[in-house]
Amino acid sequence: MTFMHKLSRRLALLKDALWVLPVLAIGACQLPERHTGPTNPNIARLVVSPPLVALHINQTTALTALGLTLAGDTAPVLVTFEVRGTSGGQITGTSTPGMGRAACQFQAGAAAGQDSVIAVDSSGRADTTVIVVTPMPVASVTLAPPAATVLPGTTASFTATLRDSGGAVLTGRAIAWTSSNSAIATVNASGVATGAALGSASIIATSEGRSDTSVVTVVSVPVASVTVAPATATIAVAGTQAFTATLRDSTGAVLAGRVITWSSTAPAVATVNASGVARGVAVGSASIIATSEGKSDTAIVTVIIVPVASVTVTPASATMAVAGTQAFSATLRDSTGAILTGRVIAWSSTAPAVATVNASGVASGVAAGSASVIAMSEGVSDSALVTVIVVPVASVTVTPATATVQVGQSTPFVATTRDAAGAILTGRVIAWTSIPTAVATVNGAGVATGVAAGSAAIIATSEGKADTSSLTVTAVPPPPPPGAVPDPTLLPVANRQAPNNAAYNALNVRAQPAGFSYNDPVTGVKIWKVTSASVPAANGSAGHDYSDGGNEVSLGWGPGNNTHTILIGAGNYYLVDFTRGVGFSNYRVLPAAVQPDRDLCASFSNVDPQILYVVSGNVLKRFNTQTMQVQNTGFLPRSIPNHFAWLHHDKNDGWFVGVQNGNTTAWAWNSQTGQFLTHNETWSDEIRLERDGRYAVMSEGSIVRLWDLSTNTFGPVQNEGVNFWFAHLASLRGQWVTEDANANFPFAEDRYSISGGQVIKTNILANSLGNLGHHSGNWVQSDAELGGDLNRQWSFASGYGADNAQFLWREAVGLQRSDGSDQRLLLHHYSINPTYFAIPWGKPSPDGKVVIFNSNMNGGPRYDLFVAEMPLR
Repeated sequence: MTFMHKLSRRLALLKDALWVLPVLAIGACQLPERHTGPTNPNIARLVVSPPLVALHINQTTALTALGLTLAGDTAPVLVTFEVRGTSGGQITGTSTPGMGRAACQFQAGAAAGQDSVIAVDSSGRADTTVIVVTPMPVASVTLAPPAATVLPGTTASFTATLRDSGGAVLTGRAIAWTSSNSAIATVNASGVATGAALGSASIIATSEGRSDTSVVTVVSVPVASVTVAPATATIAVAGTQAFTATLRDSTGAVLAGRVITWSSTAPAVATVNASGVARGVAVGSASIIATSEGKSDTAIVTVIIVPVASVTVTPASATMAVAGTQAFSATLRDSTGAILTGRVIAWSSTAPAVATVNASGVASGVAAGSASVIAMSEGVSDSALVTVIVVPVASVTVTPATATVQVGQSTPFVATTRDAAGAILTGRVIAWTSIPTAVATVNGAGVATGVAAGSAAIIATSEGKADTSSLTVTAVPPPPPPGAVPDPTLLPVANRQAPNNAAYNALNVRAQPAGFSYNDPVTGVKIWKVTSASVPAANGSAGHDYSDGGNEVSLGWGPGNNTHTILIGAGNYYLVDFTRGVGFSNYRVLPAAVQPDRDLCASFSNVDPQILYVVSGNVLKRFNTQTMQVQNTGFLPRSIPNHFAWLHHDKNDGWFVGVQNGNTTAWAWNSQTGQFLTHNETWSDEIRLERDGRYAVMSEGSIVRLWDLSTNTFGPVQNEGVNFWFAHLASLRGQWVTEDANANFPFAEDRYSISGGQVIKTNILANSLGNLGHHSGNWVQSDAELGGDLNRQWSFASGYGADNAQFLWREAVGLQRSDGSDQRLLLHHYSINPTYFAIPWGKPSPDGKVVIFNSNMNGGPRYDLFVAEMPLR
């Protein structure tokens, strides 16, 4: 085999091992270095090692050539090394270390490629080493500049420098360019970044797994100037002017989308809104300033008042009645006809004795005639003609149509005049007469006074029209005879009697001390004033708690059972002893241990006149009002956790009831067995115990539920809507009485009783005690007093609010039987338009012999407690 054949074959065998670079054509790149010496005929072959070498550019390696015998032993050899290839590699030195071994040093060239080093001995034997030369890898990437700032749409160029591990710069390598946020900035394959939107993004260059980053910041073009247009403007007060601001950069290009702040140097003269619209406020000048990115410009606005050029009054003429009114309006315009507002208009009348006009242009008729109504503003005026006429009286109505007074008493009548259309006329002269005057007289104000028993006509006349009412004058009843049993039938029948305010005011009750007494001007009932501003102690007002509920007056005690102990609320709670026909004694404060927790937390016994039951500190206690000591017996004291109010009890002091937890939980306690029951209804507001002590009703207006205490069972929840008004009740034996607030005027009186385990309503009277009222059933009557008929029970009614001649009890405290058969007038309480605790709340003692009530004494600044003596038989 020839040398060239063996070389070609060796290269072919190496072809598959050279994966870094393709086999290159072999060409001489260096002349062989020849060695001289003897030729060894025993050499069978020549071997160069290593057969394949991979180098980077300019790296070196050592190669060795061995001469081998057929037996595989080394033998001296004479070797020449030659280099052929494309990298530019070369032999940098040779040596013959002996033992058939020759060596050389090879250095790769400066270019990537493939070289072959061929060893040839003197006999022509040869072997080859293939050397593959590759570029140096990228070790680092450096971007420049590290940061750049651009405007939207402008560019910045970045360069990437690649280095090998020795720090030498590498060229010709592929570089990939990317942006971390292409919405802010993009970058092309040449490293040129372009701003897209305001913000910052990272520009990244990557080569052979190595990268570096620079930051590009996109900023807006700064505002260089602001121009406000127009530069000056004049507007009227309340007028407007729109200003615009033009923004430019340093090259003069207009900038858009920038924030502009508008302000006025004198907001009291002119204001400006966020859109640059100025509004005139007052006469003067102000600078309107537009500011953006620290740059600003100013315009001057001058505010003037556009003078009034014309005034037009409408309507141009009008006709009205005496005491009637007519509204006029004035429209102001400038010289262009534009309406002006906010100007001062002065109104006047040329004939105030005929018609006046107020500052709002409303004219009022004074007397028949004509007048001009003038509107003037800034020296310009217009007028309208007003004609005042007298509307004739077409009818007169006297109310009440009938009335009753006692001899010496007075009652008022009212005459209402109307025109033909039914409109009420005021300011007309009314003449009052009475026929005959021997029975009654009437003064110029329509107040009639009884002279002698009989009937009289009360006549009101105006402009030839008249109406008549009937007045019955009754004799003054004799004083009630002495006795021990209260008898309401000795009182006058309730028949719409009005309070005698004139007679009452003459008594000057407000200024009278505690202990003062008087006879009611209408009924003659003896009334005593229990409190004053200094009795039982200094107080702003003094009275009693609510109408129904517990007893606030005791049974009678002492000689003839003629003395009663009364509970007084005056800041603290006090007691006083009252003797009929005599007066008061022993005002005293309740000890702290029995001060009620709040109103409706105390009740006198129905069987022992000395005992007062009190909830104090959430504990029900038994207190002796004569010894002024707590005297608990049996199951007392009794804890009532979270007690709220509504303490009351039955006729035998057996069952006690009240509410807890702000009214939603009702409780019942039996003093003879100690049984304690509770029941909760989320809608509950009050509990009412009938005086026989079997049934209680939880209620909230029209919603009720019956509780049978004897079996601790409940009826259904009854939501009766407008059919029920279970409130302001008198709690009687086996029933309750109250006003029907859901009925039509003048309302009605209803009785509630028990049937089939439910509450039922019976209407007992088509009339009532007034717009507002309260009832009381604290007088516990016996079967003997009632003839065995519980529907004959008396209860008390206290009316207050707007007075009306159609109400049966007019601003009064009265009594009624629960079958509706009898109604009586006890007294007029003279509590006018009262605050809550000045409501009269007429309330009797359990034996019915005395009645307490509150009064603000015909509308005074305070209220006091009063006690009335029921007539006895």
